[in-house]
Amino acid sequence: MSTLAVLAWWTLTGDSDREGGFQGAPLPSVVAGGGRLVKVALHNSVPVSFVATFGCGDAEDDNEIGGRADLATGDHELTFDVSGDCNYAILEAGTAEPPVGAKLAWQVTIDGRTWDEESSVLERPLAPGYGFFLQTGWEDGSLNEYLAYRAGD
Repeated sequence: MSTLAVLAWWTLTGDSDREGGFQGAPLPSVVAGGGRLVKVALHNSVPVSFVATFGCGDAEDDNEIGGRADLATGDHELTFDVSGDCNYAILEAGTAEPPVGAKLAWQVTIDGRTWDEESSVLERPLAPGYGFFLQTGWEDGSLNEYLAYRAGD
């Protein structure tokens, strides 16, 4: 399944502290003043929840900014203008009760450079308590540091 994550139910339902705080909060278009363009080109064959979480601030007291959107089946482009000083980000798109054959695919770019590209089809029913989704992000360093590191790839 490549790096597609099949993770616990709470990640999609908002039962965790992180996602729970974003119930009803719209996705942010500008994060901590902006500066780096993060684009998500998403294709989903079933309705999904999309959650974006950004940690921007000093490492001791991150200011968490984020939101959640329920997206209909189809193709979507989500854009975030994110400060290069943000310490972490998590982008997730998924569903808790997909049918067999459900497909998720995305390309995530930062400043026009591919950050992540994934595609997966659900081949068998999920075990109870699990969801089907894509997840990417960075942690333990600023976005600027990650981009400088990845430029050496």
